[in-house]
Amino acid sequence: MIYHDLRAKDTLVPLLLRLALAAVFLYHGADKIFGSPENNWGSTWGNEYWARLAKPTGQVADTLSALPQEPGKQFRDIYAANAPRMPAALQSPAVQLAVAWGELLGGIALLLGLFTRVAAAGLVLIQLGAVFTVTGNQGFSMFGGAEFTLALTVMGLCLMLMGGGNLALDRLLPVRKKAEVSTAAPVAVGAGVGQ
Repeated sequence: MIYHDLRAKDTLVPLLLRLALAAVFLYHGADKIFGSPENNWGSTWGNEYWARLAKPTGQVADTLSALPQEPGKQFRDIYAANAPRMPAALQSPAVQLAVAWGELLGGIALLLGLFTRVAAAGLVLIQLGAVFTVTGNQGFSMFGGAEFTLALTVMGLCLMLMGGGNLALDRLLPVRKKAEVSTAAPVAVGAGVGQ
C-alpha cells in the first residue's frame, strides 16, 4: 500500500498536473500567437481580444443589423462604449508577447517535464497578473470569473513545490542527478572522528 501511495505522489500526481496545465497553456498560448493574423505573433493579441469584446456578437449583432442604419449605429456605439476596456498593464506589445510566448513555451515545458519548476513559476506569474488585471475584480462567476485563474495558479504552485515527478525529463538533467547523488548517501555523524 505504501509503495502505491509513493508511486501516486511521485509519478501520477505531478504527471496529471503537468498534462492538464500543459493542455490549457498550449491552447491559450497558441491562440494568442497563431489564432489570428492580427495578433502579430502575440504582440497584439490583447488589442484584438478587447476589440472583439466591443462588438456585439450572435443574436445581438443580428438584431442590430436588422435595425435601420442610424438607430443600429447608435446601439452599436452604446455597446462599444460599455464594453470592458483592456487593462493598462496589457497595453504594451512587449507584455502581450511575454504572456503569449510564456504560455506557449511554458506549456511545452510542462508537457515534457523539462525545467518544470521554472516553467510553473513563470505560468504562476502570468496567472497572478491575470487575477490582478482581468479576472480578480469579477470575483467568482459562471461567466469568466477568477476561479479559473485561481485554480491554474494553485496547480502551478503545486508543481513548483513537487517538481515534474518521475516521468519528467527533468530527471535526466545533470544538475538533478548531482543533487540526487549528494542526498542519496548521507554521511554518518562522527564518522572518521578520532581515527
